[in-house]
Amino acid sequence: MIEHQEIKQFLRQRPPFLLVDRIVHLDSERIVGIKNVSGSDPFLEGHFDEEPILPGVVLLEAMSQVGGVLIAHDKRFADSTGGFLAGMDKVKFKKFVIPGDQVTIEADGLVAIGRLARLAVRARVGDTEIANAEISYYLR
Repeated sequence: MIEHQEIKQFLRQRPPFLLVDRIVHLDSERIVGIKNVSGSDPFLEGHFDEEPILPGVVLLEAMSQVGGVLIAHDKRFADSTGGFLAGMDKVKFKKFVIPGDQVTIEADGLVAIGRLARLAVRARVGDTEIANAEISYYLR
C-alpha cells in the first residue's frame, strides 16, 4: 500500500491538486488507487450548491494520476524526468460522484511507444462503474 504522502514521490502534483489518497494495489500490469470525496473539497464549492457533485474534470485528473503512478513504476520509463497528459479518448461518465463517496480507480493495459504511454482507466463507487477512459501521456 502506498499512502498519500508517499505518492508525492511518483507524481509532480501537490495538494490541493494531488487527488489520489492511497494506492491499494500495484504490480507491473495493474494499479488500484483510492480517491475519497469530502464535502469540504474546494472544487465542490459552487458545483452545485444544493446538489454537490464531483466535477468530471477532477475525476479524470484523479484517474490520470493513478495511471501516472503505474507509469512511474514501469522500467521502460525509468529515465523519465516527468510526464504530461497527452490525451483522453473514449471518456464516459456513467454516474455522479457525491460527497462521502470513495472512488476506486483501476488502470491497466499499459502500452509504451517511444516516449508515449497509453492505458485504460476505470473508476467505481462500490460495485458500480462510474467512468472509464483511455488516457495517453507524454514522458520526457
